[in-house]
Amino acid sequence: MNSPVKLMLLIYFLVFGLLASVDLISISRAEDNIKRSLDRAIDGGIIYGTNEDDYSKGLIYLNEDKVRQGVRDLIQKNLKLEPTLSSEAYQNGELIVNITYHDGVPRVEATFRAAIKMIAGGMVGLDTYPLEITKRTPYLSDYK
Repeated sequence: MNSPVKLMLLIYFLVFGLLASVDLISISRAEDNIKRSLDRAIDGGIIYGTNEDDYSKGLIYLNEDKVRQGVRDLIQKNLKLEPTLSSEAYQNGELIVNITYHDGVPRVEATFRAAIKMIAGGMVGLDTYPLEITKRTPYLSDYK
């Protein structure tokens, strides 16, 4: 191999490495944004779905439809998504919200799935990277 060929291979390798690191940074940032947004959306959904009359009785029962709608609205707003829960960065977004009661205490769990657009991955046939983040309200025992 002569010197110009080696130089071109080196340049190609460095450009691909740079684009791959941009993909890794994009995935990491998307994961962090989704985690933060899900935390806030769950908290906001609980507030939106709580019946204020139950406070005086010492009970907390959630209107499940309102909680789901509140979580959806907030995740859509925080991640700047379209009504289909997709955007240029987050493709084919899907949100699943489950509400359960454990000894009378409501537990909300939300899972957001999306495909993150890749740059360098497109060169090797991987146009998107699937990402799934699940967040839930913590049990009180987690803080003991």
